[in-house]
Amino acid sequence: MDHADSTSSESKTGAVLFADVSGSTPLYQKVGNQQAAAIIGAFLEHLKAIVARHGGTFVKSAGDDILCWFSLPNDAHLAAYEMIQATGEGDLKVHAGLESGTFVCLDSDIFGDCVNAAARLCALSNSREVLVGEASFKNLALVSKRHYVSISPFRLKGRREASRVYSLQIEGDGDRTQILDPDHKENAAPKAVIDYEGRRWEISEGEPLSVGRLPENALQVLVQTVSRQHATIRLANGLVEFEDHSSSGSLVVSQSGEQLVVLRRTVVLSGAGTIALGVKSDDPQAPRLFYEIEAP
Repeated sequence: MDHADSTSSESKTGAVLFADVSGSTPLYQKVGNQQAAAIIGAFLEHLKAIVARHGGTFVKSAGDDILCWFSLPNDAHLAAYEMIQATGEGDLKVHAGLESGTFVCLDSDIFGDCVNAAARLCALSNSREVLVGEASFKNLALVSKRHYVSISPFRLKGRREASRVYSLQIEGDGDRTQILDPDHKENAAPKAVIDYEGRRWEISEGEPLSVGRLPENALQVLVQTVSRQHATIRLANGLVEFEDHSSSGSLVVSQSGEQLVVLRRTVVLSGAGTIALGVKSDDPQAPRLFYEIEAP
């Protein structure tokens, strides 16, 4: 469908918030499909109530995420802040992305660059963290801005220029997405090491590590459940990104034990942990990469 040609479309300007629930995979494993779906559904209803309480408009929910928008960025911030403080049954938590701009409302959905940016920031955020784009941050109230720290500028997919991103995270709740401290230098980069079956690769800026079954991959994994070009690990703008290209997915498990299913999307790696290829649950037989990220 050509969205621009639809007579039912309406252009709006506002702040788009994309929030995702983490912890759903182990919950399904622990209590079973029916009970887990009911628990996640109840938690999503709680998130929708937060949206309404702060004057937002709920757009849709797909699986365990929620898309909404607000007229004012600060209202979206307040909603996001309340969301990441919430903990659902079974230790469900939230991470989110927020960006402002012009978007199109069409057929009970919204489309636009800021919508894509909010989804991308959500995918890059860690558990109980909100990543906010520059367009939203500059319009936050001063008291709200004080909750955030600046992280390395990077170029969001689909955008030509790198832009600064701001992080808000519940204090003491895991790794933040690569914080910049006051002594940070723009050319500083984390050290990223990948280990597979005793072989080690160090990721460098501009030299991504391709992973897959085909021999042209820098890291070849000869396992049938692994896609031919399964994933790419790259260092870009001070962030270590894992991008899954596969049809079977990958499972990232942090050193603290938190699990994140990655299927055809990108996440930021921090700290240390493992990446099981070709699975969406913790399978001891799956080929496993070990990663270790050291901050600059």
